[in-house]
Amino acid sequence: MRTKRCPQVAWMALLGLAVSGLVWSTPALAQEQRPRRGACAADVQRFCPEARTSQERAQCLKRHEADLSQGCKDLRARATQARSKRMAVREACRADAETWCKDVAPGRGGLMQCLQSHRAELSAACRDALPQGKGR
Repeated sequence: MRTKRCPQVAWMALLGLAVSGLVWSTPALAQEQRPRRGACAADVQRFCPEARTSQERAQCLKRHEADLSQGCKDLRARATQARSKRMAVREACRADAETWCKDVAPGRGGLMQCLQSHRAELSAACRDALPQGKGR
């Protein structure tokens, strides 16, 4: 009887260690997040620790705009400016994109490259809205 009980006790002890390891490590894993870099990292940690998605972080930072570090404010201002420029290009080049780049899949700069490659054929409004390409 003793020989049957010894392996069973060993397995129970091993199982107990495994379960206790999971119990102790789970809270640490739940709190552990990928370290964030950049001008807003400290602000996100300070004001938005509960935010899990980029959209939640952006909304949270907007709510705390007055309290953000200057570096984060500057970064957010540059991002807003870049977004405005993209929207202006999209609006000014809508018809040109349909004419010259209708088969280009959105994303990864393909549409912008296509428009740049047809710069000579584009409307004046679209040409003016496009950023100057490298070497152009």
